[in-house]
Amino acid sequence: MSTTPKGENALASSKLIRALLGAASLLAIGFAAGPAAAQAGDGQEPAAPPATDMAIAEDGVTDTGLEEIVVTARRRDERLLDVPLAVTALDEQWIEDRAVTSVENLAGAAPNVTIVQGYAATSNLAIRGGATINPSTSFEPTVGLYVDGVYIGKAAGSAFDISDIEHIEVLRGPQGTLYGRNTLSGAINITTRRPTGEFGVTGRVALGNFGQRYARVSLDLPAIGDLSIKLSGLYDYHRGYTRIRENPFPNVVTATPRTLRRTDGADQQAFRIAARYQPSADFTLDYTFDYSRTDVTPINPQLTEVDPGNIFDPASPFYAGGLVGDTYFGFPLDLYLVPGGAVDYGYQTAAYMGAAPGERTRISTHALIAQWEVASNLTLKSISSYRRMHYRNGNDFDGSPLPILALQLFVDYEQFSQELQAIGSLGPLQYTLGAYFFDDQAENDNPQQIFGNTFIDSLYGSTTRSYALYGQVDYTPPGLEQLTLSAGLRYSHERKGTSRFQQVSSGGGPFLVTVPEVSASDSFSAFTPSFTAKYAFNPDFNVYARFAQGFKSGGYDGDAQSVEEATRSYRPETLTSYEIGFKGQWFDRRLRLSAAAFHEVHDDMQLSIFLGASAGVSTAIRNAGKAVVQGVEIELFAQPADWLQLRAGLGYLDAHYDEFIEQDVNVADLRAYPFAPRWTSTVGVDARLLESRAGNLHAQLDFRHSDGFFLYAYSNDRDDAQNAFSTRAQSYAIFDARLAFREIRLGSGTLEAAAFVRNITNDRPRIFGIDFGSGLGGAVASFFGRPRTWGVELTARF
Repeated sequence: MSTTPKGENALASSKLIRALLGAASLLAIGFAAGPAAAQAGDGQEPAAPPATDMAIAEDGVTDTGLEEIVVTARRRDERLLDVPLAVTALDEQWIEDRAVTSVENLAGAAPNVTIVQGYAATSNLAIRGGATINPSTSFEPTVGLYVDGVYIGKAAGSAFDISDIEHIEVLRGPQGTLYGRNTLSGAINITTRRPTGEFGVTGRVALGNFGQRYARVSLDLPAIGDLSIKLSGLYDYHRGYTRIRENPFPNVVTATPRTLRRTDGADQQAFRIAARYQPSADFTLDYTFDYSRTDVTPINPQLTEVDPGNIFDPASPFYAGGLVGDTYFGFPLDLYLVPGGAVDYGYQTAAYMGAAPGERTRISTHALIAQWEVASNLTLKSISSYRRMHYRNGNDFDGSPLPILALQLFVDYEQFSQELQAIGSLGPLQYTLGAYFFDDQAENDNPQQIFGNTFIDSLYGSTTRSYALYGQVDYTPPGLEQLTLSAGLRYSHERKGTSRFQQVSSGGGPFLVTVPEVSASDSFSAFTPSFTAKYAFNPDFNVYARFAQGFKSGGYDGDAQSVEEATRSYRPETLTSYEIGFKGQWFDRRLRLSAAAFHEVHDDMQLSIFLGASAGVSTAIRNAGKAVVQGVEIELFAQPADWLQLRAGLGYLDAHYDEFIEQDVNVADLRAYPFAPRWTSTVGVDARLLESRAGNLHAQLDFRHSDGFFLYAYSNDRDDAQNAFSTRAQSYAIFDARLAFREIRLGSGTLEAAAFVRNITNDRPRIFGIDFGSGLGGAVASFFGRPRTWGVELTARF
């Protein structure tokens, strides 16, 4: 059966045609008006090259202090110092040195930003305590992810590789006016390198422990007339970080033999074509095609807890071990607990696993961006995109060789988006106007097997159609040039559709329908305003105050276990934020400091509540009520000497519920707040130790720390059977180091040789866990961070 709601189907080919037509219309306008615009511009200075989509970040070690950083966090080119909101900009050199190819590599890059490796090709992104903790395509992200201006619609599939990243911006706080849907807590903008029209080649190879093999190449071709093309690709492989043990208990009849020797390994490739057509100085057309292919053996679960007195306790009369004499004919899961169990557990270098797990992801994206500099005070822009994802997953979650819990997930997803922007100025006013359309659909098949004899066939689908209009105006009062007032407003309207079907077979019997095929749809809309006042005491120091709202659409629970639940929509979540801050630089740009303090209120907060696994793994999406998050963020950049650069960040969060309604009772004081570590910090040192004709020796040391934090809104009472402490992420302190000899002359190019160590102290905290509830014996599976890795790199540039 098809799980796509009736009446919401859209052919992939028609979406791509709409994307091409959207940009082609602006192209036609540009060609028609181009000659006239050129004549009108006779005698004037040539138009500046088109702005990049996200940022031009050139932060580095120089002899004259820190270089200026230019970002487009507000859809126009501005100095980072002048942008009145909390933004972290990561430049090309920072990205290169840390081998950043996806959002998973950004953990600790900015204050109050938490990124947790997850399943389903998903990165759990959290900013200021706002997180997506469910990879289901029926659940909306809380942090918006953009690549070259193209919005990535779901958390599922967000952990893909990108082969040619140029710079990244991390925007904290709601971005509902200019960025729109699901940027409730912030946005991450990734910008890739554009063709230059000049021949150039960059290649990097790396070898490391755990069999790591890494290669990346970028080829810039000479321009052919007005057309420039760039090709890039990467390959990344490592064998699994964790060994799989043979079953040590031959007297367990139900144990399956080892089918996999290692897990948490990866074989990843990414390919990219970028083409730029620039028939005149004021018109540019950029086309990109991205393809990402990932095959992994997922991070392994380790059994850290079972409930006393429940089915996996040998002292219980309900013990499921099936012990007869000295032979187990049932499911003695307790035998596979890690040493120390819940009291003294930690990462184990070897683990148990039954059925061989695997994840396979294929993602392709077409994007077409047209930009026309109509005049010195007006730019028009069109961003069209079409994206597809195919995902296949098979996982064994129980941390043992027993057939207790095995899941599969098959996802087919596609999205289309079209955005039009007008950016310009009128006297003392600067404005940004835009219109946005987004359309997606997903089909999910989630078969499950429990205790080897219960089979669940679970299917669900979802569709979204979203429209938005937005605008923002900046006003500088005449005679008061130090003051800038900004006001923005966005109207969003979304229509969501869902379909659901589930059937169950137990003990070899026929399938019984538990949720008949149903479908439903609902609409949601909101206005999201923003107001900002900035006062610049001088060009190098300013203070600001900001009010902003964010909106995350309502929807449907794809895992619903009843017709009522499947057809009842959950409400939208809104966030109201108040922020004050300052930004400044001193000592001839050798010290740059920014700080922000914020108070944010979530209304109808959407939380993912795991319902256990006794009758199938499922999650309910609930509107918790009201939550309050407040905190402080500080970032510092310093260059105390020409050869030394320092970078530091500090984040503090205080998060709690004011209202959390369960069965008409407010249990706010009894529920844990997820993804909100109290303190996060990062420190980076970049030193040029030696400078000579033969080359320059650079050393880097990075440190990042996070307090422990809860992952689910479970009870915060340790005495409750299912409480938040059994899956709590542990605190960590990670050190990375890199030593590189740069600028080695090699004919007409240069060579760089480097050695690196990541996670020097081999700190492997629990990064997330799953409590399967009392229906599955209170089993808790824990997942731990990656081990120390090291290797060597060689980079050539011509």
